[in-house]
Amino acid sequence: MKKFLALLSILLLSVTLVLFLNKNAPTGQKTSMQSSNSISIDLNNDNSAETLELSKSCGTSGCNLQIYTNQHDKVSEINLVQAVYLGTTTSQGWTDLVVETSGGGAPKNAYLLKFDGRTYPIHPQDGMEIQTTVGLTKVF
Repeated sequence: MKKFLALLSILLLSVTLVLFLNKNAPTGQKTSMQSSNSISIDLNNDNSAETLELSKSCGTSGCNLQIYTNQHDKVSEINLVQAVYLGTTTSQGWTDLVVETSGGGAPKNAYLLKFDGRTYPIHPQDGMEIQTTVGLTKVF
């Protein structure tokens, strides 16, 4: 019983340490226990970075991308993306995003997503299809 309690204590300390490290990790870095990849980028030119999180639990059609303000308010969720790029234009003061989709038998496509004043489109296909991502900055 003492060995079990000692092991349980070590496990709890390990989990606590991982949570502490994740909370205090440098921008864009997470430990392996996280369920998403994240990066901080100023999308609306307010000198304060928004957080883009790409889920690690993905299907063959892609992952979900979530965007949060620096106050941790959700701005957008974009479904089933394979890759994310920063666009070269802005809409409503926010950087346009380009996402690639594919998988599940669908061909690879890229879509330009514009901010409408409240959010980005939830479905990539609601954006404008573009021909190439060459020259764009890849985020994920």
